[in-house]
Amino acid sequence: EEELVSSENSASIFNTLSDLPSQLEDGAAVLGEAVRLAGSLSQENLDAHRHKHLAYILAEQAQLNSGNSHSLHTNLNK
Repeated sequence: EEELVSSENSASIFNTLSDLPSQLEDGAAVLGEAVRLAGSLSQENLDAHRHKHLAYILAEQAQLNSGNSHSLHTNLNK
């Protein structure tokens, strides 16, 4: 969790999450936790999280493309 919180960009988050399966020691406990958490998810909850994280991604991309307003406008329309 600390490594995810300290990640500075989406590539770092992706790399951290990609490394997780190799660090698993108790697969049954992980599966049990996944089943427990899946029961608390709703479509509205998922949509809210997707919207929030899309906003983060677009803001990060806007910073990278700050000099190119055309590409920002194109990406916001997606």
